[in-house]
Amino acid sequence: MQNILNHNFNIPTLKFKPLFLCVSMIVGSTTVAQAEIVSTNGAGILNQGNGPTVVYINKPSQSGVSHNVYSKFDVDQKGVILNNNGGNSNTILGGKIGSNGNVAGGNRAKVILNEVNSNTATTLNGMIEVAGGKAQVIVANASGITCNNCGFINTNHATLTTGKVNLANDGSIANYNVQQGKIAINGSFNANSPTDIIARSVAINGIVDAQRLNVVAGNNQVNASGEVIGSTTAIGTKPSVGIDISAMGGMYANKISLIATESGVGVANAGDIITHNGAITIDSAGSVNNTNARVNAAKDLNIKATAVTNNGHLVGNKNVNITVAGTGTINNDQGEITSYNNDINLTTLGQLSNNGGTITALQNINSTSDTLINDNGSFNTSKGDMNIHSMNIIYNRDNQGNPNDPSKGFNSARDINISAVHVVNQNSNITAGRDAVISSQSSIENLADSKIIAQRRAEISTMSLTQTNSEIKTANGRMDIDASVSLNNDASSKIDSGRLMNINANQINNSGTIISNNGQMAINSNILNNRSGYIKGNNLAIKAFNIDNQAGLIHSENNLNIETSHLNNNNSADFKQANAKFGLVDQNGGLQTNNGTVKIQGDTLYNINGSIAANVNNISASRNDVDVKLKSTLNNNYGKILGANNQKLDVGLLENYSGSIDAGRNLTIDSKNRVNNQYGTLRSSNTTKVTSPIVTNSTTGTITGNRVIIDSIVTN
Repeated sequence: MQNILNHNFNIPTLKFKPLFLCVSMIVGSTTVAQAEIVSTNGAGILNQGNGPTVVYINKPSQSGVSHNVYSKFDVDQKGVILNNNGGNSNTILGGKIGSNGNVAGGNRAKVILNEVNSNTATTLNGMIEVAGGKAQVIVANASGITCNNCGFINTNHATLTTGKVNLANDGSIANYNVQQGKIAINGSFNANSPTDIIARSVAINGIVDAQRLNVVAGNNQVNASGEVIGSTTAIGTKPSVGIDISAMGGMYANKISLIATESGVGVANAGDIITHNGAITIDSAGSVNNTNARVNAAKDLNIKATAVTNNGHLVGNKNVNITVAGTGTINNDQGEITSYNNDINLTTLGQLSNNGGTITALQNINSTSDTLINDNGSFNTSKGDMNIHSMNIIYNRDNQGNPNDPSKGFNSARDINISAVHVVNQNSNITAGRDAVISSQSSIENLADSKIIAQRRAEISTMSLTQTNSEIKTANGRMDIDASVSLNNDASSKIDSGRLMNINANQINNSGTIISNNGQMAINSNILNNRSGYIKGNNLAIKAFNIDNQAGLIHSENNLNIETSHLNNNNSADFKQANAKFGLVDQNGGLQTNNGTVKIQGDTLYNINGSIAANVNNISASRNDVDVKLKSTLNNNYGKILGANNQKLDVGLLENYSGSIDAGRNLTIDSKNRVNNQYGTLRSSNTTKVTSPIVTNSTTGTITGNRVIIDSIVTN
């Protein structure tokens, strides 16, 4: 047994002999390499072959800092005891040990600074225990520190650092200046106290278990509280990773903070970062990579970096906040980001990618990016809202070639708000438990069996809205669509509102279904093309410069009001060819009301082989009028116009060759130029009145009624 003591204890040497025997007996006889601790400023070192090394720390300064300087501070598996007691102590590593005169009279150290001046790294192969009163223990070596199954006992704070420790005038810790050095944790590290690991780079290849864990990497000036207060001039080669947690590594603490400040040098995790009851904060001047790994915060999870890549699990019991500086990416491909009880906030000026990933929050999800790619991925809120904003394009696609999977896409329990220059929803979903608001500066494409569904209101605003084999639906609320250039709704697509519907578009091309079941539908457009299309409303009002309803059906359960310059309603019977795609049987096309008035105002109406009918199902005749007012021509050749109640036609010219115009009560026709009724029928059950300068009826036409009045200059 070796006894190397300095002579500043004011205690006879003989008093230490019982201590040596006691320690030796408790530790046992296992043969391991001796610790190598060499003091250069007066701390007493007691090395024992079979027991832990005991360091009799120096007298503390007036601020309570015991400053101990070494040329070597290597700890073996038996550990080291830092004696901080003026009396006898019971220790875990060495049993009962004697007093340290340097801390006699209650003058115990609050901070035990172990400063190593060496060209080689310090190796900690065992535990460091404070005997006596708890204290903060600092181990500092600019050349690096390697921990192989090390840790701290009876500390109220533990610090490993490669920084130069600067003291204030009162002897307290002022700051740490880090310019170089790596701290590596292998095997395990245990400290039942707050712990700081401060170095230029940190490698975690084992399990770190601490009360609170603060890891700071980079060429920094760090204050005594472990906070970065400035930068230093780096020495040596720049590390590739600031904080590196391997697949064998893990961090477990009540609260964890990881700070990597060196530009381009980030945080890489292939293991576990888990808190028991606190937050996790990761702040990196480089990227953060979570590779098949777990980051699980009992409270908030906060990540700031130049880029974030995750194909593992990023989980916060409360909020998850991920912020990427500049145009860096957030990549969650095949990954999971989860907030069990609060919100998820994702912010970048670059790309947000969630290919095959899941982003799930109990409450709200808020996302800001330049481009968002959500291919075969999902955003989900269980109770809250979803706000998705991109400055360029949003891709929400399932490219697997499978039928629509309702779990994919953007699914919000309450409101969803999506805004971008372009929005592409392909074989995927945008659903809201309440309201959905989607706005685009250029285009919204709802393609290939996609669904946009809101249980209450939907509001869609864009230049161009395109649907192919897809659906936009509100179950119980109104729908507002504003497409400043065009709305395209193909034959297999449907726009369905449970209540009111308002559509404003420069051009509407509809060969599919546009339907409002329980409220007013208003369509305002320059061009409405409803060829072979189906438009249905409870009360339907259409304003358009040009309406093409060839082989199409425009149907209102109640009143139908149309204001147009040109209306083409030809070939209504051809709509039957499209019945199957709309789930209809033997349904004729044209302009119809079930129990209401048809009112048309404009310039020209072509109803060749067409059909216009008020009260098509003969429910009630009392309110089923047809009221047509045109500046120019009504062409009803081979067509049918039926009003179960009164019918009034005020036109510039009426062509009714082989056509039929019938009124359940009164029929009033006022044509400014001419009425051509050859082979046609003008009929009412009450009064039929025809006023025109020229009425051409010949012997082939029929004008009938209980009372017939013809006011004409020329009748033939």
